[in-house]
Amino acid sequence: MRVKLTDNVKLNFFTDRIGVLIGKKGEIKQFLERRFGINLIINSATGQILLEHKDSDIEKLLKAKEFLKAIDYGFSPISAQRLLSDEQNLRIIDLTDHVKSDKDLSRIKGRIIGGKGKTRKIIEETSNVSLSIYRSYISLIGTYDDIIMAGEALSLLIKGAPHKTVYNRLYNERTKRKMEKRVLWL
Repeated sequence: MRVKLTDNVKLNFFTDRIGVLIGKKGEIKQFLERRFGINLIINSATGQILLEHKDSDIEKLLKAKEFLKAIDYGFSPISAQRLLSDEQNLRIIDLTDHVKSDKDLSRIKGRIIGGKGKTRKIIEETSNVSLSIYRSYISLIGTYDDIIMAGEALSLLIKGAPHKTVYNRLYNERTKRKMEKRVLWL
């Protein structure tokens, strides 16, 4: 999609996420408007959001769109702030592409979360990503390489690989990365 400087951006939000976007007394909305130099016009009933940009900085507009998308797909505004760094990216995986029924969706989400959140925690800590599980979506915030690492682990879990296999891959990849950094310092 090509965005012109004269274009405003329209987004369709999940209506149950509008309150998170606005924040208590409008503080999140105001923060976003100041930070990105935009006006947010929000229709709470339909979930439609219009981003009007005040200045000519297209990068800010695109970053605002990514930030809003992160909130829409389950991240808190505090977690979404990782996207303010140019090195951080957002990736959204639609699990409906991998399942045949609601039962399959619940099973896969359960595998990704793990008992008492163990699997999710291991994925986040070893790959250094923030992970959100919302509706039928898994969203990741991290560097490109970190998202690839976490995405491979998620793919294995979706395909039914044993958790131990996934954990071992994550730990081995983390060790490999640490060794590569160590070699660079020597």
